[in-house]
Amino acid sequence: MANVCQSCLDDPWLKRVVRDHASGSDCAFCGAIGPEIAAPIEVVVGCIKTCMAGSFQEAAGIPIEGSVTRWYPGTTWSTDELLWDLLGLDIRDRPKLFSALVNGLGSERRWSTADPAVMPEHERLRVSLARFCWRINHEARFFLLSDQRERAALEELGRRCVAFGLIRVLGRCETDSRTLPN
Repeated sequence: MANVCQSCLDDPWLKRVVRDHASGSDCAFCGAIGPEIAAPIEVVVGCIKTCMAGSFQEAAGIPIEGSVTRWYPGTTWSTDELLWDLLGLDIRDRPKLFSALVNGLGSERRWSTADPAVMPEHERLRVSLARFCWRINHEARFFLLSDQRERAALEELGRRCVAFGLIRVLGRCETDSRTLPN
C-alpha cells in the first residue's frame, strides 16, 4: 500500500485529508521520511470519489450492435481528463502520483455528469437567452412582454442581475442640467 505526503499535493483540501489520515512514515512518491507524514493513497482516492459523487458518475455506455464499441450519450471524460481538466488537479510534474490516482479511480472508466439527461443551469440559461434574442430580433420586436413566459424570463434576469451586483443606482449629477427630477 503506497502512501502520499502533503507536499506531493497542491490542493489544500487534499492536503488536509492527508494530514487527518497520516499514518505512514514514508512517501512513495517523493521519498520524504518522518513520523506519520503520509496517508494511504487509497484514502485520498476515496475522498476524491466521495466529492465527485454529486457531480460525476461512471458513464453508462450503450452497446453498438455488432461491435464491441460503446456509444456514450452526452459529454464524457476519461479519468485523467476528469482529474486534470475538470477537477483542476494539475500534478503533471508528478506522473507517478497522477498515475496512482488515475489507477485508483479506474484508468479505463469513462465519466459523465451525474445526470446527463438534465441540462445544467448555465446551459439552460444560455439556450433561453438565445431563444429570447431570436424572438426579439425576428418575431415580436414591439410586443416584447405580451407573452407571460417572456415577462417571467425578464423578471428572472433582473433578479439575477441584482443578486450578482450588476445593477447600480446612480446619483444625480448637480452640474448637469439634464438630470431627471425626483
